[in-house]
Amino acid sequence: MSDEDRSDTTNLSKANKLEFGLVAPVLRSERLEDFTALHQALFREVNPRGVVEKLCVYDIACEAWEIVRLRRFKTAILDLYLGNRANEAQFAIVAFRQVDLLDKMLFALEARRDKSLVFIGQYRASLAQQLRERATRIIEMQTTNVPLVEDASGGAAPDPSLETAPGGGHDQ
Repeated sequence: MSDEDRSDTTNLSKANKLEFGLVAPVLRSERLEDFTALHQALFREVNPRGVVEKLCVYDIACEAWEIVRLRRFKTAILDLYLGNRANEAQFAIVAFRQVDLLDKMLFALEARRDKSLVFIGQYRASLAQQLRERATRIIEMQTTNVPLVEDASGGAAPDPSLETAPGGGHDQ
């Protein structure tokens, strides 16, 4: 690799940097602005809450970007096949093998993207369940006038230094 190529690669990597040091998976033949627009649109759509969800949105953007790229490759291969009438049979075999491989890659990427979308939903549902449980526990403790302290997970729990007597009262 020449010094000029190395410099171009370094400049491209710097230009493609996103939050958390993530890099946009943009080839030289692609436009960074297009990936950025896709990433921002997904970001607005999902409205991620926290680092985990932001990383999931990045993964989904990368997977969607690769899906678009593979679809472009597939179209280019078919265009090339349809434009090449000289060795039609031989070229068709090669082209359809490549298209089949691209289809398999697309299927795998689409499955990964779908899993990422499902993960965000499950993550949010799990977090919501934890918050509901903590809120319920706090409300129950407050209605029974039991002093609360923060537990190891950051939630509220009854103060363990206060023993409950068999009759329901607190020892003094």
